[in-house]
Amino acid sequence: MKLEILELDPQDDRASVRDRLASSQAPRVILVFPNRGRTRLTRLDLVLLHRQAAQRGRELGLVTRHPLLQTAAEAAGIAHFPSIDHVPEAEWPHSRPAPSALAQARASGRSGELPPRPPAALLRPGRGLLRWLWIGVAVISLLVLAAAVIPTADVLLVPANEARQETIKLKASLSSPGGLPPAGLPPGLLASRQVEVGLEDTLRLPTTGSSLAPETPAGGEALFTNLGAEPATIPEGTSVRSSGHDQLRFTTTVVAELPAGQGSTVSVPIQAAQAGSPGNLPAESLDSLDGPLGLLASVSNPRALSGGADRSQATVAQADLLALQRALEDQLLEQAGTALLDELQAGERLLPGSLRVVAVLDPTFDRAPGDLASSVGLRQQVRIAGLAAQQADMEEAVWKVIAADPEPDWLPARPSLVITDVSPGAAEDSEVNVAARWTVARPLDRVRLARAISGRSVVEADRVLQRSAELAEDPQFRVHPPWLNRMPWIGSRIRITSPWEGL
Repeated sequence: MKLEILELDPQDDRASVRDRLASSQAPRVILVFPNRGRTRLTRLDLVLLHRQAAQRGRELGLVTRHPLLQTAAEAAGIAHFPSIDHVPEAEWPHSRPAPSALAQARASGRSGELPPRPPAALLRPGRGLLRWLWIGVAVISLLVLAAAVIPTADVLLVPANEARQETIKLKASLSSPGGLPPAGLPPGLLASRQVEVGLEDTLRLPTTGSSLAPETPAGGEALFTNLGAEPATIPEGTSVRSSGHDQLRFTTTVVAELPAGQGSTVSVPIQAAQAGSPGNLPAESLDSLDGPLGLLASVSNPRALSGGADRSQATVAQADLLALQRALEDQLLEQAGTALLDELQAGERLLPGSLRVVAVLDPTFDRAPGDLASSVGLRQQVRIAGLAAQQADMEEAVWKVIAADPEPDWLPARPSLVITDVSPGAAEDSEVNVAARWTVARPLDRVRLARAISGRSVVEADRVLQRSAELAEDPQFRVHPPWLNRMPWIGSRIRITSPWEGL
C-alpha cells in the first residue's frame, strides 16, 4: 500500500500538519517527529489529526522515540513506530483509545453519575516549605554547575602604546572646612593644607664695615726765630700749631736755646700730639706758638711734616645686621624641613619651596651698628609654615591636567602615571612643578572584539584580534575548561583585559 512520509520540525503546529494531510493523496500517512527538540503538537492535536485522516479515508501513523508521544499515540489509538525501518507494509497494529470516565458511566447505564472526585491529599505542616527549599537548592546547584561548565575565556591584549613625559605646574589650594573636596577642584589646582613649627637658634657672622684708627704720629723740625735781643729757652713740650688746622698740635721733643739777637734761629724736633695721617702737613704750615713764648719768637716748618699713619679696623655695619637675620632665617628654614616631617599625616608630602617665615620673635643682636668688632651674633625665634599635600591628591591633580587635553586617537592610561620629581615653582611659594611620566594607548572596543571572536578557535581568535585591533604584543588566551581550545559562544563569557584598566 502506498505510504507518504511527512517529516516534522519543531515549528510545525496542528494547522501546518493539517494542511499537509489535506494535500496528501496516499492512503497511508506517517508523521516523522524530530529526534531532538520538542514539537508544538499536543495530545489533543494528535486526536484531531487522527480524526481528520479517518474522515478522508487515510490511515495515520507516527514515527517517534519520545515516550510521551508514544503514550499519547496509544491513548488516541494511533499506530507508532520507533523508526521508518520498523513501519510494516502489512496492516498496522492499532491500539484502542482508553475509555474516559464519562464513557464508562454511559456503558454502565449510570450516565448521570460521574466517578467520585478523588480526595485531595492532606498536606503535612511544613511540607510545602520544605518542597520550596529543595527546589531552591536544586536551582542554586544548577546555577553553580552551569557556571562551572559553561566555557569562559580571559584574553589579555596589550594595545599599541607610547610613553609620555612632561613637567606640569600646579598651584596649591588651601583646603578649608566646607570647601571643594580634592576631586572637585578644577585642573591645575592641588589640594593642600598648612603646617607650622616654632624654632629658635643663634648665628654669628663676620662684620664687613671698617674705620680708620690712628697708628703713628707725624713728625719733623720746627724753626724758631727770635723776635727780640735777649736769648730765650724753648722748653721740651712747647706746643706749636697751624692756623689752618686748629685741631692739630705739635710739641717739641727736646729743650733748645734760642740765641740772642733779633732774627736769630734754632731748629727743634717736633712730633704731633695725636697719631694719624692728619698730622702730615706741608712746609710752612706751622705759624703759631702756645704760651708766653709766642711773644718772644715765631715758628715755621721749612720742610713738610710726615710719618703720621692710620690703620683700618672692623666695625659693625647696618647691612651686617640685615644679612645676619636673613642667614639665620635660611638656617631655620632648613631645620624646619626636617621638623615639619613630624607634623605630616600618613601619605602626605611637604611641597618644596613652600616654607616661609610667618613670625619673628625677639631678635637679639650682641653688637650695634658702628661698634668695633670683627663679628656680630644673633639669637632669634621664628614660626615657620609650609604646605603639605597627599600623594594621591597630587596624582589626581596631575591626572586632571593630562585628561583635560587628550590626544586624538590616544587614551592616557591612569595606572601608568608615575610622579618622578617635585620641585619649587618659579613664580611663588604656592606653586610646584611636578615631573610625571605616563603611557598613552590605542583604545579597545572590548564588546565588539568579544563578539568578533565568540565561538572561534584560539588560533582563529588570534587572527581576528590581530586584524581588528592595533596591538603591541600577541594576544594571550586562557580558556576554561582548558581542553575546549575554543572561545565561548556567549560573548559575555569572554573577558578582555589590558595592562591598564579603562582602555
